[in-house]
Amino acid sequence: MFSLDFADASGNELELGGTVDIFLNENEIDFTAAEPGHEVKLWSLNPETGRWEVESTVTQTPVGKRRKRQNSFTWNGSIRVTRSYYNVDWWIKAGQRCYSKVRVYQSPSLIDVPTAQLDNVIVNFMVVNPRLNSGNQRFARFYNALTSGTEGACVEGWCRPGTVTYVTATEGTTQYDAATLAELGFSPSGGYNRGNGGEAFSTTLTAGGSGPSYSSSGTCRNAQITNNHFKFYGDAAPGVIEINTRPYNPAQNILRPHYLSWYPTEEASLKWSCFMKVKVTGSNTENLRARVVSTVGTHYANRDIDYGRREDDVVPPGESIKGACIEYKCSGDVWTTRNDLPFRDPSDVDYTLVELSFLYTSGATVDCNRMGLAPSFVFFNGMTETTLLNDYSISPLDNSDMRGFRLYDSPDIIYGFGIYKATGPGNVGKQTAYDQCLAGVSSGSGSNIIDWDANWLVHFECN
Repeated sequence: MFSLDFADASGNELELGGTVDIFLNENEIDFTAAEPGHEVKLWSLNPETGRWEVESTVTQTPVGKRRKRQNSFTWNGSIRVTRSYYNVDWWIKAGQRCYSKVRVYQSPSLIDVPTAQLDNVIVNFMVVNPRLNSGNQRFARFYNALTSGTEGACVEGWCRPGTVTYVTATEGTTQYDAATLAELGFSPSGGYNRGNGGEAFSTTLTAGGSGPSYSSSGTCRNAQITNNHFKFYGDAAPGVIEINTRPYNPAQNILRPHYLSWYPTEEASLKWSCFMKVKVTGSNTENLRARVVSTVGTHYANRDIDYGRREDDVVPPGESIKGACIEYKCSGDVWTTRNDLPFRDPSDVDYTLVELSFLYTSGATVDCNRMGLAPSFVFFNGMTETTLLNDYSISPLDNSDMRGFRLYDSPDIIYGFGIYKATGPGNVGKQTAYDQCLAGVSSGSGSNIIDWDANWLVHFECN
């Protein structure tokens, strides 16, 4: 591993973009223990995820004159200069690569239900070669990871006899459970052992036509849910689910805020909490849940990256009028760390992109139709859209899909028309905004009495 820092003649750090070619001395890179046929890769450390990512394939470039019976060369590859830490190491040779289908479900009762699959879950592979594990540790194991989509993840691994692959599935601080052999529905030819309290499994991967592992990435991606696949699931317990892309730690947030933090600062007067009130009418909505995904909207460096999501039950179940007060990531100043100190960028704010949808805990198809928006919100939303178009060249959102709703939250809107915002230390602001949302009031302490017909943002009918 090596690090690279770029600075000017005065020692000031330079922010560079693009790629550069890099040459590594053969005497510093020893791959004599690697097996023939394995590609050598240059990797960079992603500071946000803590994971190594492939930069390029390394080739040998002859240099100078060669002495008799001695090859002289450098390792040559290209890297992005936006990273600081790099690594050069080998990767699996082509004939032994395979792609394994992994799907993550909401709960054990919803296994194999297509609409109950979870996305944005990181599936981790750690492959161990026992033959080398007791000797040259450098080539004994390697890691790979992929974020799941709505059709699962096809993670590249090593289909080689004798190797053991350990698999986990995580989302922020949430660790998903690996299916039991009975829940899996088939017996992998390479064995199957659950471990780590049921939150991981190990197996020897073998490629086959019916899955879960395939020789072709395309075949893996197109595999049907009825094909064999590895399975994880979460806890479908009712109530609020809070998932943050950047794990939230108040103590750490005071010292080193991050631009993907759900709460960018712990300063009481600046720590905003935001909720929206959703009104729901209709029948057969006993198991209905509301989901809000908050995404970076206008901050140029991280646009379209998720801050996180919130889910909650639509209550009270069985009533003709019901709803949810659900939190989203507030818009506002962008905080980060500069010179190891909290830093608020005075030149930039982020208008959070907020997306509301519905799901059933049973996995059944949701039949919801948007009936209306708060009239005052429609007016102020038009002003927000004009600002985004003029200042950020962002066009108005397409809300033609009436099953959900999308908006850009504006830092200029403090509260009103179904949006509730409050500040305060710790969880004070969050509780205040939630209580105000329940009562439908824009000031005061609010209430724990639910009034879904008072000052809602958006109205849906679900059947």
